[in-house]
Amino acid sequence: MQFDLLADGIAATSARAALGFLAALALFKTAKKRFMRGGTPLDTLLIVIVGAVLGRGVVEGEHFYSALAGCVVLVLMHYLLAGTAFLFPGLSSLIEGQTRVLVREGRIDPRQMRAALLKPDDLLEAARLRGISGLDAVREARQERSGEISLLLYPDEDRLAPIGGRSPETAEAST
Repeated sequence: MQFDLLADGIAATSARAALGFLAALALFKTAKKRFMRGGTPLDTLLIVIVGAVLGRGVVEGEHFYSALAGCVVLVLMHYLLAGTAFLFPGLSSLIEGQTRVLVREGRIDPRQMRAALLKPDDLLEAARLRGISGLDAVREARQERSGEISLLLYPDEDRLAPIGGRSPETAEAST
């Protein structure tokens, strides 16, 4: 009796799932670790497409070997594009995206906020998630290539103008 990996049925699909998992693990281990964090749009794209291609190969047995080959090509393309972005910094923002400075020296940049489709409430949420009660402590905020908002704070003794241009006296008077 011979086992047909490409046949329909629970046993064959389970075997393809196990082999697909091991193949994906091998691909991801041999590829650079940077895409495992899902950092840039390029990294996220690889994860989504590899999952879709491999999933189809697991479920539709006749496409299994083609799906594995496609995943190898996708990982190689990711490596090639990431290398291109590294070697040619001018192409990096096109391939991997760019950061946006949302707050500079304590002042919100409405143009960059609009371009990032973010509201001041989104900045407040990012601050709260880092244990910061308000935006008056934020010297600079950026939307990183990953979409995450990073915050640089003023040292307590160095605070410039609070976000929104209100002075500490005005802020205290309005509370």
